[in-house]
Amino acid sequence: MSKMSQWPHLNNKLDLERFYARFKNATDEWEFIQCQNYHDSHFSHTPCEVCMRELGGERWTYTVILKCGAKFEYEVCIDCHEMIQFGDLNEPELMKIEEE
Repeated sequence: MSKMSQWPHLNNKLDLERFYARFKNATDEWEFIQCQNYHDSHFSHTPCEVCMRELGGERWTYTVILKCGAKFEYEVCIDCHEMIQFGDLNEPELMKIEEE
């Protein structure tokens, strides 16, 4: 039995697909990505600047250079941080969603 959507939380496969689509759309034009400090996250109540989910939580600051050469800084949530660093969400989180 699949959980009802609790967006912006990732509770089911539909939420996960929505997150992946938002992440891909936001990062399609990125050419270069660098986390300013992997060990220095901070708490924020503002939405993640990549997936735009309105969840408070840890944020990491990334410097991004777009394919056109423009340079930006983004405050990213833990899920986007994991996507950037590892190419996917952490395994226990995915297993929880896939089991349902």
